Amino acid sequence: MSKIKFPFDSKKLTFEDVEYITGGWFEEYMYHIVEKYIQPDDINLGLVVNQSDSTNPNDLDVVFTKGNKLFVIECKTGISAIGDKTETGMFKEIAYKAASIRASLLGGLSEKSMICSLSDGKESFRKTAKNMGITYYDKSFFVDNAKFDEFIGDILNHANLNQPC
Repeated sequence: MSKIKFPFDSKKLTFEDVEYITGGWFEEYMYHIVEKYIQPDDINLGLVVNQSDSTNPNDLDVVFTKGNKLFVIECKTGISAIGDKTETGMFKEIAYKAASIRASLLGGLSEKSMICSLSDGKESFRKTAKNMGITYYDKSFFVDNAKFDEFIGDILNHANLNQPC
C-alpha cells in the first residue's frame, strides 16, 4: 500500500476505505478530469438525490453543468459477473439505473447521461447504453490520447450546441 500512498492501518479497513479503493477513486478522478478539461459551470461529486419517501435515494457519481446543459456520469471501475448475474446482466442493471434516473429525476432538462468504465469495450454494452439514451465510454477512452480527446470533445460539443443532448 505504500506505493500508492494510501494510509493503511493493518488492523482493519473502514467502510469508507473500501468504498474509496473499490471505486471512489475513479469518481474522484472523473471529477478532476471534468474540472480540468471541461471547466464546468458547476460540478458535484457523489450527489445524493431523494426521489420520494417510498423510493431509495440515488447517488449520482459526477454531475455537472456546462452551457446550460446537465451532464451525469456514472463511474464503474469494472463490470463483471456477480453471483448468478452475467457481465451483460450487470451492465444492463447499471444502464437501467442511469436511464431511470434520467427519466424520473431529470425529465425535461437538457441532459446527457454517460457511463464511464475501466472495463474493456464491448459492442453489446455500447448498444444497450445507446438504446437507453446513454453514452458508454470504456477504458480505451482513458488510456488512448486520441479517444480521450474524443470523450472531451463529445461533452464540449453537446454543451455548445443549441440542440438537446
